[in-house]
Amino acid sequence: MPRISSPYGWRIHPILKTRRHHNGIDYAVEIGRPVKAIEAGKVLFAGPSTLKFPNGEPAGGGYTIHTFNTSGTFVANRDLTVEALVVAGGGSGSGATGTYAEGGGGGGGGYLLGNISCSAGSSSLVTVGAGGSGAFAAAGTNGSNSIFSSLNSVGGGAGALFNVNGGNGFSGGSGGGSSNAGGVIGGAGVSGQGFAGGNGSNYGSSSAGGGGGGAGGLGGNASGATPGAGGAGLSSSISGAAVTRASGGTGGTTSLNENGTPGTSNTGNGGKAGSTQGNGQYNGSNGGSGVVIIRYLTP
Repeated sequence: MPRISSPYGWRIHPILKTRRHHNGIDYAVEIGRPVKAIEAGKVLFAGPSTLKFPNGEPAGGGYTIHTFNTSGTFVANRDLTVEALVVAGGGSGSGATGTYAEGGGGGGGGYLLGNISCSAGSSSLVTVGAGGSGAFAAAGTNGSNSIFSSLNSVGGGAGALFNVNGGNGFSGGSGGGSSNAGGVIGGAGVSGQGFAGGNGSNYGSSSAGGGGGGAGGLGGNASGATPGAGGAGLSSSISGAAVTRASGGTGGTTSLNENGTPGTSNTGNGGKAGSTQGNGQYNGSNGGSGVVIIRYLTP
């Protein structure tokens, strides 16, 4: 007899890695072995299931997913409890200017995951925050908030410029990294949404800025000319595949001459700071725009 590899009922989906109902029985056999039906029968129905479990959830177990890469409106087609991921825009990385003046990386956008009740026919505005704007040889800006119903994610903090904000990183969903001004600190993150940015090393010809904080961890502190790494983001499979969002950007360093690398669109990642080895001036980079993803069980 073939071995039952996955019985009927609730299980952790082998691909999506989420708890979902398995509507069949899987049998495992060696490659090449003929597989026959257990018994003779006739197909009576093919299509979406209308059966429901005692708790009211559909037996089909599938999800309808709405991804908002830009602002819009969500309309509930029936009474729903939806799961929503709300990620704000990431903060920009700082530009590099002057002699060995390095900036911090941008903080990741605030990250919130929650359940929202929506009544049939109701309309809910969805705001998707823009990433912070990087600038040439100047401090950038914080990312903008993303909002759905009661979930308000705060934009990521900008990385610090040497002579702006006292050289300290800007606070946000996750805080921006500090400059290499010496004795300065990364910006604070919002509790439950992100972490603080890292600290830069002391000013000099071998120094660097701190990394921006991320939704999953603190921004890294710089050590000599090694810049602080961006804080870790968080991974979610709400869209059907695992994606990491709201990571922090890396700080600038005296070991390179380069512009920063922007955060990827619709991830809420912080931007990387620009770097200069001497008197050059380089751009900080934009933070990645945010995203709002809403899903609910399909009947």
